Amino acid sequence: MNDNPKYVRPEWLQALDPKFDTLSFHIQHPEISPDVYIRSQHIALGQQVLAKRRIYLDQKYWIYCRDVVRGRPQHPLHSEIYKVLGQAVKSGTAICPASHLILEETLKQEDPESRHLTATIVQELSTGVSLQAFPVLSQAEILHFLITTRPWPVDAFPCEQMAWTYIGNVFGHISPVSTAFDADTENAIRKAWFDSMGGIQFPVLAERLFPLPFEIARSHSGRYDEQNEQCRKHEKDFSSFPEVFLIEISDALDVYKDELAEAQKYLFQKYIGQKDVIVPDDQLAEGTRQLSNLIYHAFRLGKITDQLPGLRIMAGIHAAMRYKHQKHRKGDRHDHLHARVALPYCNLFLTERTLGHILCDKPLEYDKLYGCRVAWEPGDALGALNDVLQQTQ
Repeated sequence: MNDNPKYVRPEWLQALDPKFDTLSFHIQHPEISPDVYIRSQHIALGQQVLAKRRIYLDQKYWIYCRDVVRGRPQHPLHSEIYKVLGQAVKSGTAICPASHLILEETLKQEDPESRHLTATIVQELSTGVSLQAFPVLSQAEILHFLITTRPWPVDAFPCEQMAWTYIGNVFGHISPVSTAFDADTENAIRKAWFDSMGGIQFPVLAERLFPLPFEIARSHSGRYDEQNEQCRKHEKDFSSFPEVFLIEISDALDVYKDELAEAQKYLFQKYIGQKDVIVPDDQLAEGTRQLSNLIYHAFRLGKITDQLPGLRIMAGIHAAMRYKHQKHRKGDRHDHLHARVALPYCNLFLTERTLGHILCDKPLEYDKLYGCRVAWEPGDALGALNDVLQQTQ
């Protein structure tokens, strides 16, 4: 607490539940490091989330729920879907997690009333829980793949358990460092900061972040035109789906270079027992090249099934669209990224028709691969929702 009479606590901090104000507790318990504490909290949160049915809504279904609350449902069954979701969340049997994609799309609603109402419903059905930001998820998936494919005992938690965080950390976990305090006090601040982020409500976050930075808010229609033109130019580069899938995997691995390098550094430091050891750049680059080749050929030989889901799902969607000569449309990027987080970590994904067919039809059939129901029509969505919820009984 700051005793300076000129100091005014920010409004969002004033509204925070006192149970999230844990600085005094952490000052009294300096024996646990911030990294160990934060990891333990994520492990515990993952246990709680995995005990429930996870229902992922893309932005379209969040809008449907918003319009139900407004008293203007776009379809009669939307009211029943929202009712069932609300009852399941309230009873503790289900959760509809947030994600940074949902936050971004909510912030694109310029009308304050619509934005606040959507954010309030996200808070209600997510109970303040979010999927991790993409860099965190991708890193976790790569590390899990590397650890679980070693010829010695596995010492890692399942990715499904480590995929969750609190809404306050929806863009990743950031904490104060290099403060003017002594080491123990700084560590206490870092742990208390994590706890405070866990108490932030989605509507508060949406209000504080509005308006979106230009780069996030602007339309990406030009990007889709470029993608379609590139696909047209290279449509004769393959004659089968497996061929175009491997082309997409190769391109994706090039994008993943930084994540692959960081995973190698982490494991090297972990298993030699020296946290700050430096890996020479040339060795890291060669290791990254070899690891990229290993993953590529593992996909080519069918050795990877549901591992590395982010890599497979995005490459698979793009490959399926190219194979079927299907054009990219405005909004596809976010829809595909919703699938990237929903399929491997949730039990049901409510989305839109075009994406639903891509995911469930051949050649992908990702709903079967990841054990995640996918539905889009209101009747099918309600039926799938009831089926998934029955599995908890």
